[in-house]
Amino acid sequence: FLGWRGAREVMLSSDLKRVLETDSNAFSGLREFWGRFPRFDRLNRVLYTDVKTNLADYLITIEERASMSYGLETRNPMLDERVVRFLLSLPPSFKVREGKNKWIFHRLCDRYLPRQVFDRPKRGFTPPLTQWLAHRAEAIAETFREHQGELSHVFSKDWLTMLTGGRYQSLPPMALYYSLVMTMWIRNYGKYIGDWPKPGSDSTGASSLWHTTFRTQEPETVSQGRWFTQALRNFPPGATLRLLGDQDEFHAFLAHNAGYMIAQDEMEPFDGLVCIGHEAVEEFKHNASRIDTKVLCFVPFESSNQDQATTLIDSLSETMDIKGKQSIQLGPTLGLFVVVVRPSRPQFAASA
Repeated sequence: FLGWRGAREVMLSSDLKRVLETDSNAFSGLREFWGRFPRFDRLNRVLYTDVKTNLADYLITIEERASMSYGLETRNPMLDERVVRFLLSLPPSFKVREGKNKWIFHRLCDRYLPRQVFDRPKRGFTPPLTQWLAHRAEAIAETFREHQGELSHVFSKDWLTMLTGGRYQSLPPMALYYSLVMTMWIRNYGKYIGDWPKPGSDSTGASSLWHTTFRTQEPETVSQGRWFTQALRNFPPGATLRLLGDQDEFHAFLAHNAGYMIAQDEMEPFDGLVCIGHEAVEEFKHNASRIDTKVLCFVPFESSNQDQATTLIDSLSETMDIKGKQSIQLGPTLGLFVVVVRPSRPQFAASA
């Protein structure tokens, strides 16, 4: 039987391990919180760091998702700010004593509650992963086999052999489950990642679509994506669209997810044209006489370039029918123009 600790040692490919060891530091995400309050003792530093990382990014996240999926508004009374501040002010002796954690909490419960209510083994909310995985073993193995090429960059050869084999009795359920989640994520987003970062590269650089859209998660970028998806409703569902200016294919990804088809080359017929950015709109203006479909112009701009963007958008009305125009403020320094136009057909004088 391969335990969870052993599985973590053998799961990842040597290339990915090397990248993680070179470009990542497990402590880098904790350092900010660990040293924020030098007066804290070691235990309170651990607890404070856990509150700011694991609690917020993991425990509360899964609790919120699970409850809201059933329309439940849950509350955590122990996370009341006054309670948290009070507990962080206490010395370790009030938290660990007589071989017990949460000592002061147990003393408080002992005052008001029957002992059998609080003095019992801890019970979590772990789903029956073992049964689920065993019941769907063949389908899971087929999923791994379908994406074996991409997974070879992520998992080691031995681990991938076990995943594609379909015999999971000896594997820890959580390791198998995490591998499956990663595979499903790669199935949906893998082609948008680009090449794996090279060891020692600048991890903040926009070397792929993953870095520019998903990893940074800038609020303005997220808002842009939402407005783009909404603007696509100017076209009928299932329409084939041609995209200009979609350098990293992110907008094609959004359009595809919204149910639209994407024209792959210039010769393929399309039902609508989408121009993304200043240069794409300029290109469209020069070729407008050849376009006989509705056109969506999606032009983000920095505040320093707002006048230039406004002039560009206003120039469209000189030769085209403006069907709709909207200016949107995405952030303190970022705006967006969304314009729907229909090129006017040239009028020819009748010969005598």
